[in-house]
Amino acid sequence: MLTIGRNQENVVDEDALVFYEIISKCIGQKLDPTKDRIFVDKPDTQSRSSGSHMLYCTINGSRRVALKRCYDNSEFLRRELVIADAKRKLMFPSYNMFKIDGLKLRNTLTKNSCTLTQGWENKPLLVIDFGNPSDIINLRDLTRAKIANMQSFCHSYGSWTAFNIFFGVRDRHAMNFIFTKNTQILHSVDNEEGPLDSSGRFIGVNDIAMTMSQNIQRLIAGANRDLCIQWLREGFIDGLARIRSVDPSSISMLNANEIALLEQMLAQAPSNLQNDVFF
Repeated sequence: MLTIGRNQENVVDEDALVFYEIISKCIGQKLDPTKDRIFVDKPDTQSRSSGSHMLYCTINGSRRVALKRCYDNSEFLRRELVIADAKRKLMFPSYNMFKIDGLKLRNTLTKNSCTLTQGWENKPLLVIDFGNPSDIINLRDLTRAKIANMQSFCHSYGSWTAFNIFFGVRDRHAMNFIFTKNTQILHSVDNEEGPLDSSGRFIGVNDIAMTMSQNIQRLIAGANRDLCIQWLREGFIDGLARIRSVDPSSISMLNANEIALLEQMLAQAPSNLQNDVFF
């Protein structure tokens, strides 16, 4: 029931059984290799890493798990794991993610790696629960009509703004925020560019604050804009309080420099920062 790519390569049983265990662990549901179909392919949309460093695993046509090599950058991979742990520790919306050291999926006929997974055998990668593709929408395409509670939504986005600013998570364009239509939960995703930039320098967070503010302007336009801004500010204050409530050293894999930078930012944060971000 496991097939790879558009040419529908079949996988040897030994590899398939291990793969089913990995995907089952990710979604928290035991899959049956004789009943549950998994189709592995590249994403339809291309990004920096999706061309050769991302695969989607579609389960029974309605659930998705992503395999992400983080551009084969060990720091990018570490940062994704750092931010995932920070989300859990600070009680922000999170999704299951873990690291594996390689992916072996051999073709039943050739006994060599399937075409799509050649080169993945010894590459560290992340296994990420993407949920149900039909239930999610990115912030760029989200409309007010799909938001059931605007106050809750603004509060959540305000909290995420504090999170991304203080952890220095960059690349915060609207496509990196995912809204689940069923649960009305907002996720901040694709967190490899934080808490430091790729050269290991702390370069400030003005660009993050500006992008976070720009992303939301379309959705809060209208008669109740001032009220939405109030809710955004309240969410920011709540998010900052959650960050301050946890010892940074308790967040797994943060290095000493990152801990010092976070503590410095929290100590120096002006009391009216939420007003500056959301006008």
